[in-house]
Amino acid sequence: MHPPCVAYLEAVKPSLSELNPLATAPRSPDYAATRTARRAYGHHRLPPPGFLWFRLVRGATQALCKPPTSAQNRPPHNVLLSLGYWQLCTTCIQPALSDLRLILSRLVAPDMTTTERAAKEHASEGIGLSLFDVFAGAGGLSMGLQAAGLEPVGAVEVMDDAAKTYEALHDIEVDRRRLEDIPERELRALRGSVSVVAGGPPCQPWSTGGLRRGEEDERDGFTAMFRALDLIRPEAFVIENVAGLEQGRTRPYFESLLEVLTEELGYYVRSKTLDAADYGVPQHRLRLFVVGMRKRGFKFPRPTHGSKTSKPWVTAGDILGDEPLGELNSSIVTYAKKPHLRPSPYDGLLFNGGGRPINLAAPARTILASAGGNKTPFVDTLGVVPGYHRELWEHHKEHGIVGLKQKIRKGLVPGARRITVAESAALQSFLPTTKFSGTRSTQYTLVGNAVPPRLAQAVGRELCAALVRLSRA
Repeated sequence: MHPPCVAYLEAVKPSLSELNPLATAPRSPDYAATRTARRAYGHHRLPPPGFLWFRLVRGATQALCKPPTSAQNRPPHNVLLSLGYWQLCTTCIQPALSDLRLILSRLVAPDMTTTERAAKEHASEGIGLSLFDVFAGAGGLSMGLQAAGLEPVGAVEVMDDAAKTYEALHDIEVDRRRLEDIPERELRALRGSVSVVAGGPPCQPWSTGGLRRGEEDERDGFTAMFRALDLIRPEAFVIENVAGLEQGRTRPYFESLLEVLTEELGYYVRSKTLDAADYGVPQHRLRLFVVGMRKRGFKFPRPTHGSKTSKPWVTAGDILGDEPLGELNSSIVTYAKKPHLRPSPYDGLLFNGGGRPINLAAPARTILASAGGNKTPFVDTLGVVPGYHRELWEHHKEHGIVGLKQKIRKGLVPGARRITVAESAALQSFLPTTKFSGTRSTQYTLVGNAVPPRLAQAVGRELCAALVRLSRA
């Protein structure tokens, strides 16, 4: 038979729905968004909420129901009550709060590894791993690096809507001046207090989707980035950019950048193009990372997802469903008057605009900053795309372009809908709580320009590990 206090506690024990309203609540868009982003960012393996109640019951039983060792040694009632409260706090409430902190920490960094734990120990020793983000954008790079163990202490971003989004994410006042306009004395004052400088200089000068004017483009921010590194002199840096920077005719300029970083600024530098899908992001996105440290020790992370690992890629279908997340995109999807066929139904141009259908069985294509209208990818909720493509493809194989016009459909594509800002952000691995500032078009731009946080987290883990090892050597 249970002691009276245990019987009482069991009687007032809340139901599972009270402990965790999401367990029985209808699947509202907010719930779906939370579930979606948790799945994308690795948040679906949280401890069950009931264990907190178990802690409370067990602790209260131990604290309040354990009889005194002897009647002679029994303290007065008021002392016993005080001791009971004290024991309740020390044996019950504190462990429960500790477990609650564990849950909250997993919401920020779900897959904490030895690397991240070492980074947090490093910070607790009073050394700290601080981050200064230049060309900060909406904060995707900082979000991932923070999840890996770096603590943002400052940021620079000229675009006001991007700065507002960053401030909401990181609770830091963003400097809205151009990086090159910040006086030397202000940057030099950061020397010794910043462990890592990170940033993604504007990629348009080097993107294969642009004119690729490179260093002739006024948006080239590498000069300002190098000036900041020279004045702040951090222990390490992370530069992120498009893969096109190290390709083709821009390769000589890229090699000259590496030479400045090594010969003039004194860093050991490593560079590599990574695919975000290989690190749990439900999107193929090639990004170039250049990482430098004062001493050797950094290595790029090995892929965690894909054919060469034990985990498959996270697909777009793991994130997207028939029902939209967030505010609906009203841009329509119609059949193209002059379709361009490719072997895959998800390639070519069978529909209006540049926004192609998303293959839900694979990671999505790269989310572009130009999305928002007809360039926004769409979800084929009724499965129209494969059948229409097959019809056109078979006719083209047998008859060529002769009579193809008769097979081309007209009007709206049934069941097709453009993905929302929230879905674009989920495909980038942003948390569901992320609120992007500005107009809808601006929000798509902020998402498309961002670094996938989960990819940044993978790079940040290895960087934190290297910094911790060197600090303990």
